[in-house]
Amino acid sequence: MRYWPPRNRPADDPWINGNPATGTQGSVIEARAIEHAQREIVNAIKRLGLTPREDELDQLGRAIENAIASATGGGESEAFATLETLRSILRFYPETTTADGRLSISSPSSGTIFIAPTGSVVHRSIHEHVISDIPDVGRTFSTLANKVYHLRQDLSTGAFSLKDLADGDYNSAGVPEGHASFDSDFDDAIHARIVTNSSNVADIAALSNRTSLRAHGEEFFGGNQLAFEDDKLPSAITNFVTKTIDWARTPKTCSMSALNDFAQNAPSGTEANAGVRALSRYSVAVWWQSKASDLAIIGWNAAD
Repeated sequence: MRYWPPRNRPADDPWINGNPATGTQGSVIEARAIEHAQREIVNAIKRLGLTPREDELDQLGRAIENAIASATGGGESEAFATLETLRSILRFYPETTTADGRLSISSPSSGTIFIAPTGSVVHRSIHEHVISDIPDVGRTFSTLANKVYHLRQDLSTGAFSLKDLADGDYNSAGVPEGHASFDSDFDDAIHARIVTNSSNVADIAALSNRTSLRAHGEEFFGGNQLAFEDDKLPSAITNFVTKTIDWARTPKTCSMSALNDFAQNAPSGTEANAGVRALSRYSVAVWWQSKASDLAIIGWNAAD
């Protein structure tokens, strides 16, 4: 339907009451304003499965509730989930919709960081922030020399920000840059670590945001490549190979498998161990502890 103004008045003119004290004339009734409004409501009630009745003045509301119930399986209307409600309760991590889950981030010149207008970031698996919809000014940032920054995104609004690790408001606990407290969460994403040198030239590590993160590979050891470190727990081993993953979240699980019997030719009593552990959101460590010189092939996995 359309809006019908008072009779013989311009489109969108309001309806007004008359006022004899001021000589104001009230609006002249336009029949279509009454006719069309009633027809619209009655037709909606019919289409939604009820029969219009003169003694029931809540039919339109009930008809709408019935339609929602038939589409959702029932329940009280106050229990229905809106998009805004789902954006606050669904437990999905951010998902960057590029091939590798990373935004295209560059430094066109020293002191400048730019986010290319490609891809999007999905918030809680239900709302998409299209990068090209964000103006250039919202995707361009200035840096200072000898700084460490995090490029972050507030997923409630889609706005990007560049956070200085030396900023006490951002890093109030003074924790190291790779600390898991800076990982992406449901409503806030870290997209990159940016380190500038004394010439304000940026080294950029773009990070992968996926609702589910997986990485795997194989590592080959042999010829006493990693000597056995006596009486050390895995977390204290210093002889390891670092495998770069560059994720937005620190792996929660790591596992390994020996793809051959790497101690089969070791002298009797020789200890041999292998494993993998998360170092940070940027890398995992793969190690082999043995004094034996035979070949070891270690399969490793990381996930979050």
